[in-house]
Amino acid sequence: ASRISNAIAGLNIQIGKAFTGRCNLIADAHGLINYDKVRLDELNLIDQSITVATLPSYTVVTPRQLIATIKIIPLAVPNNVLKKAEKIAGSGAPIISVSPFQKKRVGLIMSRLPGMKESILDNTLKTVSARVATYGSEITDEIRVSHDQEEVKRAIENMSSLCDILLIFGASAVVDRHDVLPAAVESAGGSVDHFGMPVDPGNLLFIGQRGDLPIVGMPGCARSPKLNG
Repeated sequence: ASRISNAIAGLNIQIGKAFTGRCNLIADAHGLINYDKVRLDELNLIDQSITVATLPSYTVVTPRQLIATIKIIPLAVPNNVLKKAEKIAGSGAPIISVSPFQKKRVGLIMSRLPGMKESILDNTLKTVSARVATYGSEITDEIRVSHDQEEVKRAIENMSSLCDILLIFGASAVVDRHDVLPAAVESAGGSVDHFGMPVDPGNLLFIGQRGDLPIVGMPGCARSPKLNG
């Protein structure tokens, strides 16, 4: 178990001490777990005596969190089987690793309609700030404007040099690519790369960019602290 663990573990992973035929891999950073699914499946199919169980790929993990377990089922493993496992593990980059989050400056634009309560925007800011913080980043700038294409456009232009990622919340749901928010992104010199996502709630999300700045048009459900798409 220890030999296989050393063969498959990559960056930002601590290898635990082997015991009772088991060896655990522990995250050493706050980030996303990544693994080579093809080679991991190949390794698990070598022989029924070897099993490598992991969290799903792209799971958010924190330091000292268990992310994988290498378990030898019988009391011993034939040497040729173990060598096959090590050969697969050594045929490329480490099979399992953790990609640490990088701190980013996140900009937030929120549009509003007449009569819209300011508390709705305040709560949105609070929720989004907390969610962004879980990924090691922070809301560094915020602008509130009328739900108008020209005003949102100017806000995008003003924000572009102040942040690394830009999030936009509309006062109403985005109907299509010609709605206020996507149209504002394009009129500001950006592009809408994809509109709509196969998740529910959250299917009205869109992603785009302006130069090197990623832009995310947020669905209304993201105002809630509950888990959503």
